[in-house]
Amino acid sequence: MKNGARSKRPMAGHTLLELLIYLTLLAILTVSATSLSNLYSTVLFRINAQALLGLVSATRETAVNTRSHTFLCPSSDTVTCSPSWTNQYYLLIVDINGNAQPDPSDRILRVTKIPQSIRISWQAFGNKSTLRFTPDGVTDNQNGRFRLCHTDLSDLQPATIIVNKAGRPRLHFIPDDKSPCSI
Repeated sequence: MKNGARSKRPMAGHTLLELLIYLTLLAILTVSATSLSNLYSTVLFRINAQALLGLVSATRETAVNTRSHTFLCPSSDTVTCSPSWTNQYYLLIVDINGNAQPDPSDRILRVTKIPQSIRISWQAFGNKSTLRFTPDGVTDNQNGRFRLCHTDLSDLQPATIIVNKAGRPRLHFIPDDKSPCSI
């Protein structure tokens, strides 16, 4: 090669236009990854709200089908009921001995686990820690509501499952509900 002559090899590197395109794509991917994470959490929250609605309905249907009292209660150990609805497990129990109280002789039909990121509260007449259905499928004077909140996404609208005296549950997502989820 002569002095001052250029080599025929292309120079390694990127143009300014290529760098701008890469940075634009990186910004778009960063924003969409955050949005996808929030979308996933929202979908998971709604799925768990539907699961709790299904569990309330199953508790009612079991009472009618077995012609016995049934309970839906929170549990910390998947074996016994506890008073706090902020636990992770929920039990569907058939009252075998008919004493209207969940106890060790009763039969647990279903154990449902709710993620720790979802908090549930139960407010009802009678202030009992279990939701009880009679053999004809109505609540035992316990119409009330479950309120579900997502602990990680405070801007996510809470879900409410309303159980009327006849025992029919229905799920509501109130779009403009700005009330805080303090459970």
